[in-house]
Amino acid sequence: MDFRKAFERAKTTTFHGAKKLGQNLSDMARSFGYWVLENPAEAAAVIVPIGIAAIHSSQSLIVSHRINKQNKLSRCKIYDHSLGTYWLLDKPLSKKEMASFSNMKKSGKSTFEALDHLGKI
Repeated sequence: MDFRKAFERAKTTTFHGAKKLGQNLSDMARSFGYWVLENPAEAAAVIVPIGIAAIHSSQSLIVSHRINKQNKLSRCKIYDHSLGTYWLLDKPLSKKEMASFSNMKKSGKSTFEALDHLGKI
Protein backbone atom coordinates (compact mmCIF):
# COMPACT_ATOMS: atom_id res chain seq x y z
CA MET A 1 0.00 0.00 0.00
CA ASP A 2 1.34 3.41 -0.92
CA PHE A 3 1.21 5.43 2.30
CA ARG A 4 1.99 8.73 0.60
CA LYS A 5 -1.08 8.46 -1.64
CA ALA A 6 -3.23 7.48 1.32
CA PHE A 7 -1.84 10.42 3.29
CA GLU A 8 -2.64 12.88 0.50
CA ARG A 9 -6.10 11.37 0.07
CA ALA A 10 -6.77 11.64 3.82
CA LYS A 11 -5.75 15.31 3.77
CA THR A 12 -8.15 16.14 0.98
CA THR A 13 -11.23 14.28 2.21
CA THR A 14 -14.03 16.24 3.81
CA PHE A 15 -17.10 15.28 5.80
CA HIS A 16 -19.32 16.80 3.12
CA GLY A 17 -18.12 14.43 0.41
CA ALA A 18 -19.72 11.21 -0.71
CA LYS A 19 -17.75 9.02 1.72
CA LYS A 20 -19.29 7.63 4.85
CA LEU A 21 -18.52 9.16 8.23
CA GLY A 22 -16.64 6.11 9.49
CA GLN A 23 -14.39 6.09 6.46
CA ASN A 24 -13.65 9.80 6.91
CA LEU A 25 -12.83 9.27 10.56
CA SER A 26 -10.49 6.39 9.77
CA ASP A 27 -8.80 8.53 7.10
CA MET A 28 -8.41 11.36 9.60
CA ALA A 29 -6.93 8.98 12.18
CA ARG A 30 -4.59 7.57 9.58
CA SER A 31 -3.46 11.04 8.51
CA PHE A 32 -2.91 11.99 12.16
CA GLY A 33 -0.75 8.87 12.53
CA TYR A 34 1.30 9.89 9.51
CA TRP A 35 1.66 13.40 10.87
CA VAL A 36 2.92 12.00 14.18
CA LEU A 37 5.45 9.84 12.35
CA GLU A 38 6.66 12.77 10.25
CA ASN A 39 6.70 15.34 13.10
CA PRO A 40 7.57 13.58 16.36
CA ALA A 41 8.71 16.70 18.21
CA GLU A 42 5.54 18.67 17.43
CA ALA A 43 3.42 15.61 18.17
CA ALA A 44 5.00 15.25 21.60
CA ALA A 45 4.44 18.95 22.26
CA VAL A 46 0.74 18.53 21.42
CA ILE A 47 -0.07 15.05 22.74
CA VAL A 48 1.69 15.15 26.14
CA PRO A 49 -0.16 18.22 27.53
CA ILE A 50 -3.48 16.87 26.26
CA GLY A 51 -2.81 13.52 27.93
CA ILE A 52 -1.79 15.15 31.21
CA ALA A 53 -4.93 17.33 31.19
CA ALA A 54 -7.13 14.31 30.47
CA ILE A 55 -5.57 12.29 33.29
CA HIS A 56 -5.85 15.20 35.73
CA SER A 57 -9.49 15.93 34.90
CA SER A 58 -10.54 12.28 35.13
CA GLN A 59 -8.67 11.87 38.43
CA SER A 60 -10.27 14.96 39.95
CA LEU A 61 -13.69 13.77 38.76
CA ILE A 62 -13.22 10.38 40.41
CA VAL A 63 -11.95 11.92 43.66
CA SER A 64 -14.81 14.43 43.87
CA HIS A 65 -17.35 11.66 43.20
CA ARG A 66 -15.84 9.53 45.96
CA ILE A 67 -15.85 12.46 48.43
CA ASN A 68 -19.47 13.32 47.60
CA LYS A 69 -20.47 9.69 48.07
CA GLN A 70 -18.71 9.51 51.46
CA ASN A 71 -20.35 12.76 52.59
CA LYS A 72 -23.77 11.54 51.54
CA LEU A 73 -23.31 8.24 53.35
CA SER A 74 -21.98 9.90 56.49
CA ARG A 75 -25.05 12.16 56.64
CA CYS A 76 -27.44 9.26 56.14
CA LYS A 77 -26.23 6.76 58.73
CA ILE A 78 -26.28 6.69 62.52
CA TYR A 79 -24.10 4.41 64.59
CA ASP A 80 -25.86 2.28 67.22
CA HIS A 81 -23.43 1.56 70.07
CA SER A 82 -25.58 -1.14 71.63
CA LEU A 83 -25.66 -3.21 68.43
CA GLY A 84 -22.33 -2.10 66.95
CA THR A 85 -23.90 -1.37 63.55
CA TYR A 86 -25.06 1.57 61.48
CA TRP A 87 -28.69 2.50 60.77
CA LEU A 88 -28.99 3.67 57.17
CA LEU A 89 -31.50 6.48 56.66
CA ASP A 90 -33.28 7.47 53.47
CA LYS A 91 -32.28 11.10 53.93
CA PRO A 92 -30.28 13.00 56.55
CA LEU A 93 -31.87 14.22 59.76
CA SER A 94 -32.75 17.90 59.93
CA LYS A 95 -31.41 20.04 62.78
CA LYS A 96 -34.76 19.80 64.59
CA GLU A 97 -34.88 16.01 64.16
CA MET A 98 -31.27 15.70 65.29
CA ALA A 99 -32.02 17.69 68.47
CA SER A 100 -35.07 15.53 69.14
CA PHE A 101 -33.01 12.38 68.48
CA SER A 102 -30.32 13.55 70.94
CA ASN A 103 -32.90 14.29 73.63
CA MET A 104 -34.47 10.83 73.21
CA LYS A 105 -31.06 9.19 73.43
CA LYS A 106 -30.28 11.12 76.62
CA SER A 107 -33.60 10.05 78.13
CA GLY A 108 -32.61 6.39 77.71
CA LYS A 109 -34.34 5.31 74.49
CA SER A 110 -32.46 3.03 72.13
CA THR A 111 -31.35 4.24 68.73
CA PHE A 112 -34.01 2.12 67.07
CA GLU A 113 -36.78 3.50 69.27
CA ALA A 114 -35.67 7.10 68.68
CA LEU A 115 -35.46 6.66 64.89
CA ASP A 116 -38.76 4.81 64.86
CA HIS A 117 -40.41 7.62 66.81
CA LEU A 118 -39.08 10.13 64.26
CA GLY A 119 -40.42 7.96 61.42
CA LYS A 120 -37.02 7.43 59.82
CA ILE A 121 -37.10 3.64 59.85
